Amino acid sequence: MKVPFFSISKNRNNVQPPLFAQLLNLADTTRQHPLELTNGNNEGGIGLTWHRITDLNRSGMPEMKLLETDIYGKKIGLLKRGDHIYAFAAKCPHAGARMCDGWLDAQGRIVCPDHKYRFDPANGRNTSGEGYKLFTYPVDIREDEIWVGLMSTN
Repeated sequence: MKVPFFSISKNRNNVQPPLFAQLLNLADTTRQHPLELTNGNNEGGIGLTWHRITDLNRSGMPEMKLLETDIYGKKIGLLKRGDHIYAFAAKCPHAGARMCDGWLDAQGRIVCPDHKYRFDPANGRNTSGEGYKLFTYPVDIREDEIWVGLMSTN
């Protein structure tokens, strides 16, 4: 199924926001239930499901250390840098190396252990210029618990 970048209604005055903008707003509009947050209209069947990281909490998480956790079989990398916690794909988008076997450079970017590609943990941007993007996940802190939002289809 193709998901349109934007859609225009028949009267052409009602422009819908891009899908990614709808998903960014999703966390703020449907936070009543912490485990199942999905797009309200379910049209297209795409939404976010929030998962609590059970083996870590914010206060116990070490600063500037790459950690890997598992959410229902999906490997997720985590990083605490200052007041922020970042979640990202555990495998490099280039060759599949384990990102948590890498290290952080002086600017706080994640360095892949295989080919030394560098990624910004905030947005996944490849800062060393090879053109790859590391997938990142939204993170929410609820009291001292870490919650990660994963895309779900219904």
